[in-house]
Amino acid sequence: APCTPSYGATYGSDCIESGNISINKVILDPKSGVQTKGGLTSQQFVENLGANDTHFVAGQEVTYKIIVTNIGTKTLTNVLVQDYLPKEISFVSGEGKMIDNVFTTTIASLNAGQSQEIVLKGKITDLSSLNTSVLCNVTNKATMTAEDKIAEDNAALCVEKTAMTVYPAPKTKETPKTGPEALALIG
Repeated sequence: APCTPSYGATYGSDCIESGNISINKVILDPKSGVQTKGGLTSQQFVENLGANDTHFVAGQEVTYKIIVTNIGTKTLTNVLVQDYLPKEISFVSGEGKMIDNVFTTTIASLNAGQSQEIVLKGKITDLSSLNTSVLCNVTNKATMTAEDKIAEDNAALCVEKTAMTVYPAPKTKETPKTGPEALALIG
């Protein structure tokens, strides 16, 4: 099988299989890249990013990968893939349509044993209305539908509301002049 379900996982599973179809939803860990003189050389997609992993902030981009696989013995046609973005993430790009925070794309044909990857990018929205400074388990669900079978998988992350920096007022050495001689400055 192309993936192994992990039971008891905190934020989801490795993948979900249903009959002859399989889906695996993963998220790019922004801290996984290896820096070299030429720039970023490798990046790692993971199942979930929990409380001890990277926290995303408003305006930061998130990259998801959805891997759909035909684990059956015959070709599947018109495979529907949908991704449900949570309210904390807005759509940026992906090959498909975005309507009411649901990304939809259709794979015309998926041969037996074949997998296809779909990359979806989003951006963390304004988090000022959060009641907490850190919110984990912000879950993004993806589904795959083929021949009346549905498979789904989730990827979760944490978002963090950044504190606004407040600088102290500058100290003055003398009180500004307020008499008639200051009127020239207004003019």
